[in-house]
Amino acid sequence: MLYDVLIVYIITFNLVDIFVTLWLISNQFAVEVNPLMSQALEYGYTFFIFTKLILVLGGCYILRKNKDKTIARYSILTAFVVYFILMLYFWINIVLIT
Repeated sequence: MLYDVLIVYIITFNLVDIFVTLWLISNQFAVEVNPLMSQALEYGYTFFIFTKLILVLGGCYILRKNKDKTIARYSILTAFVVYFILMLYFWINIVLIT
């Protein structure tokens, strides 16, 4: 149950990440530092969104199917913590920008 909830948070954080990143980039407050996503962004916002959704949703699906395995559980926890820290980073920077 805990891991299902964390996966929902990861997906939610991913959606927030997509739109905050695009807002920051379109307003020239940031650049995409992830090389894969930077390349996707060169094909446009729609391709960027589609790519990010497919990668994260696909990863979450695989982790959810394997949540009984220790490596999947650690991966879910790690992804949650990393995304949570990113959300804090976004929040702090948006507060400083506005």
